[in-house]
Amino acid sequence: MRATEPPRTGPVLVVIGGLPATGKSTVGRAVARRFGASYLGIDTIRQSLYAFAERDADADALRHAVTLGLGYSVAYALAEDLLSQGQCVFAECVNSRKVTRDAWAAVARRTAAQFHEVELICSDPAEHAHRATTRTVALALALALTP
Repeated sequence: MRATEPPRTGPVLVVIGGLPATGKSTVGRAVARRFGASYLGIDTIRQSLYAFAERDADADALRHAVTLGLGYSVAYALAEDLLSQGQCVFAECVNSRKVTRDAWAAVARRTAAQFHEVELICSDPAEHAHRATTRTVALALALALTP
């Protein structure tokens, strides 16, 4: 630990939210790595669930559950487990709805973790549009959602 970093007194939950293609995953992974924290990305969880759905006989039901928030539920449970073990967690998701923000805050309360919310934006509309239409994750999710 460097002298400029404040000492940690327990687990910390940082939720990085914002629109798709604003850099949440890039920033979240880099900062988590820098602080030796765990990183949870909703896209990673959702991609895994969609891949499983493709192999399952009732794929439509699972795809529907993922669309309704199953990925967030898995992320809450994983974050709670890691925080309960004293880990620091950086969770990355759109997090635009009050219900998801409240759920993350509840995870922090249940685990007595410090809680911080960060919203990333891309201030250049043209750059944001370019990122949103050319990124690999967006294209893979769009394909997964196609019936």
